[in-house]
Amino acid sequence: MLEISTSRLRLIALSLEQLHLLIDDIHQLQEQLGLDPFEVRLAPEFEAEYIESLRDFCLPQVATHPEDYAWYTHWIVIHRADNCRIGGIGMGGLPNERGECMIGYFVDENYAGRGLATEAAGALCGWLEQDERLQAIIATVPVGHIASERVVQKAGFEMVTVDEGLGLWRKEA
Repeated sequence: MLEISTSRLRLIALSLEQLHLLIDDIHQLQEQLGLDPFEVRLAPEFEAEYIESLRDFCLPQVATHPEDYAWYTHWIVIHRADNCRIGGIGMGGLPNERGECMIGYFVDENYAGRGLATEAAGALCGWLEQDERLQAIIATVPVGHIASERVVQKAGFEMVTVDEGLGLWRKEA
């Protein structure tokens, strides 16, 4: 099991089997990982998009790329002290022809405002930067979403452009 640890968090790259459990039986996944039950609450429109990305991107890509599954899977974010899943983070696959990969993340509203998303993003970026294929990490953030803008700023990203209400942020590797 691939895991990244920080002082307050554990990030676990889910296997193909664990991705299926995340979608179909979160309680069994929590039990398998020895976590206390906690239901991460997401905005309804984001939850539908999240499940769709797990089904349509993560599952087929992890099955197709078992040797590089960590670049395609969903990583759950676990709060160490509370021993529960509080969010998620992941990438859009291996670096593209320009050496870039995109990350995305979320943290349950009960854990927001504590720097946990920044800690998770920083830890994942640190892991990614160990790969010599990577030149830059990209993130898109809705313009005006102050909390997410602060996360990427604190994680070392700089805004590059704004297009259709989305800020494109970049962090050189």
